[in-house]
Amino acid sequence: MGIEKSGLPWLIINPRTGEHTITKPSGYKAPLVGRPFVHGILDCYALIKDYFYEERGLVLPEFFRKDGWWHNGEKLYRDNFELAGFIEVPMKTLQKNDCFIICNGASEPNHAAAYLGEGKILHHVQGRLSSIDVYGGYWLENTWKVVRYNENN
Repeated sequence: MGIEKSGLPWLIINPRTGEHTITKPSGYKAPLVGRPFVHGILDCYALIKDYFYEERGLVLPEFFRKDGWWHNGEKLYRDNFELAGFIEVPMKTLQKNDCFIICNGASEPNHAAAYLGEGKILHHVQGRLSSIDVYGGYWLENTWKVVRYNENN
């Protein structure tokens, strides 16, 4: 996963034996559903990026994010959803491909989910495989904003 993101060959060395291998990016793409969570590589924002690329051919910008940024006063989603091409929309206008920005176990918005329609979301929670879930309950109660990709970008 990191190899693909870097776009560079990696030299991997076994420190016990000294054996090594060179591994090159192969074009691997993680599936939208069932991918493992690796913060900054395969996390909820990476899932949103991949979803919009697969569904709409859109290339969203990459943002550096270190694990736990929401506990250190950083505001990744607050500061960047507009830079990524999204605008806030009212919940009553909700449509497929909108995104929910959510406070997941934090006071700072730190999670994103894509709305698939029919009450379902695609998202990736830390410690779980990416999944399609029902939007409601906890996710609804902790939604900070609904955003939509601005076609006028």
